[in-house]
Amino acid sequence: MKRYTVKNAQTQYSRLPVESKENTTQKRLRSEIVFGSLSTGCKGSGVCKVVPSRIEVKDWKCPHAAAWISLSPEGKIRIEFIKKSMTVQELRRYFRWQLFQVFEAYAMPAFVRNGLDTPGHLIIQPGIYAVKDTGKELIVDF
Repeated sequence: MKRYTVKNAQTQYSRLPVESKENTTQKRLRSEIVFGSLSTGCKGSGVCKVVPSRIEVKDWKCPHAAAWISLSPEGKIRIEFIKKSMTVQELRRYFRWQLFQVFEAYAMPAFVRNGLDTPGHLIIQPGIYAVKDTGKELIVDF
């Protein structure tokens, strides 16, 4: 399989197979979430990039986590960050006080919209979001 850099992945991933999981109430897509803001070179908090988990990136330079992306019953973007994919420092930095902060809007890429069968744009707006800790995952509804 060809290896992609994160920069290449942004333009290439719409053609790659996406791991998904059907639930009785929702469809979920497995992804890697890069923390930060795009305008600051993925520094700070928030969502900087979302790439399919099928893309092999060995040398991550930015903090990231594996996650499941779906739509909540209310139609909000739901990201379930997998705790074991993060370091203790990342857990403290991005999820302290059970809150997740986003400084700038992030439009979800085409593979997410297509994978969730959503005709319109899915955008994470700036704000402070509550985090639900299930023990294995940290769930944020945007």
